[in-house]
Amino acid sequence: MTKLSSLKNNFAFHFAILIGAVFLFVGKPVPYSNEFNYLLRLRNVYDPGYLANDITFSTPTNEYWLFDHLSGLTTFLLPIEAIGWIGRIGCWALLLIALMRLGKRWEIPNWMISFSILLWLSVGQSIIADEWMFGGFEAKCVAYICLLFALDRFCDGRDFSSALLLGLTFALHPVVGFWAILAAVPALFIIHRDFIRTLKISAVAGAVSLIGGIPLLKMSAASIEPTLENLKIFQLVKLPLHFDPYSWSRSAIVLVCVMLVFCIVVHIQSKQSKVPNFLITFLAILGFYFVFGVLARVFELYEIMKYTPTRLFAVFIPLFFFLYLCKSFTQNLHKKPLPLLLLILIFSLSLWINLPARPFSQISSTIDKWNQQPDDLSKAFRWLSANSEKNALVIAPPWRYDFWYLSERAEIANNRKPIIADVNEWLLRLEKLTGKSDPTKGRRDDDELRQVYNDLTKTQIDSIAAEYKADYFVSESGYPYEVVFSSGNAKIYKLSPDK
Repeated sequence: MTKLSSLKNNFAFHFAILIGAVFLFVGKPVPYSNEFNYLLRLRNVYDPGYLANDITFSTPTNEYWLFDHLSGLTTFLLPIEAIGWIGRIGCWALLLIALMRLGKRWEIPNWMISFSILLWLSVGQSIIADEWMFGGFEAKCVAYICLLFALDRFCDGRDFSSALLLGLTFALHPVVGFWAILAAVPALFIIHRDFIRTLKISAVAGAVSLIGGIPLLKMSAASIEPTLENLKIFQLVKLPLHFDPYSWSRSAIVLVCVMLVFCIVVHIQSKQSKVPNFLITFLAILGFYFVFGVLARVFELYEIMKYTPTRLFAVFIPLFFFLYLCKSFTQNLHKKPLPLLLLILIFSLSLWINLPARPFSQISSTIDKWNQQPDDLSKAFRWLSANSEKNALVIAPPWRYDFWYLSERAEIANNRKPIIADVNEWLLRLEKLTGKSDPTKGRRDDDELRQVYNDLTKTQIDSIAAEYKADYFVSESGYPYEVVFSSGNAKIYKLSPDK
């Protein structure tokens, strides 16, 4: 019993369990998902010639200026696969340390903190909006590390270091930092009612934010404003999981709102060892922004929706809910009528949207990715890397994340990575490859894009090739061009000099 008791409060033991869980849930091979672009961007920062003739990489981007320029230095020493793994593991470790430190604010045992984090990871970190902290190596992960440590230090009244970290959150990832500052600073003012103190914190956070804010402003000044129609396509068709509440389950939206009510009720009813008021106020303000974001969608305020006001609430609410749930058990609050009723409703909604299946789905996805064999298109991309000119431009399947990584060649446009500085041009190119998108129909899946792309006529291909001066064409359909590589259905066509 003594050994069991010591393990229940042993930090290293719980840390090891959580690291293992993170790997099971999100430990896909490097690169994965966004890393296919973000890790290559690190190389591009200090090697402008890399993919210089690709519109995505040649278009100036300062969204994550600080992260790219610091992390990009590692490309002089390491391959991107090593950078990805070192970055991931470092971020995972620091995120867990920050979360376990923050969890102590609920004054619950270590095993409960660990269990709360484990439950949060198992449901995918967010129930809506597809937001996460643990995943691939990118600016967002480092920004969340700074934010979590800032929240913890604010609870101790360490204003300067907290404001510094809050500013770094923005400098590393402007969207995460923007909503973090807009929630944390008002929360501090509401709790302390000290205008001068709040002003000092705002000034420090704002000054540090300029590290990322100035490059972002430069990019914005050089950017082309998207048309309303293209803004709608961008939000409702290309990235609805982040932008469009109408694409989320209605039951899931109700569930996160009920979770917020539960957190507030437990906080109010806690008589001893109360969680710092700052944290519940921070969460409530994020909840307000979430409701504001949903209403923006109802009234079709796309200019507001592009700032994703729902983002931070989506990832913090399940985390705080599980911590407050454990808190309710330590004080027997779960037996009281209102918390009990809320818990029954939350449990019912969780079953309704099949939330218990999420951990198994995540683990299955990780295993599948490690066992995945190269398909015919992957082999075609590899062939381009070894056999085509380095400055070749390719008409390639735009739904594939892995084209740049495998081929190291430029393509017309990629459906997975928007050109933020010119969304109009990005969507125009995609329209030529995969047809017109209809905002009223929502997201188009890869199978639909694949079908349209493979049904392109020779006349359409000739037109695209002539306009962009493409050298190769990758397709799974037959065309009367010279075939330079074939694997299964995948073929690489060499386009004629006059296109």
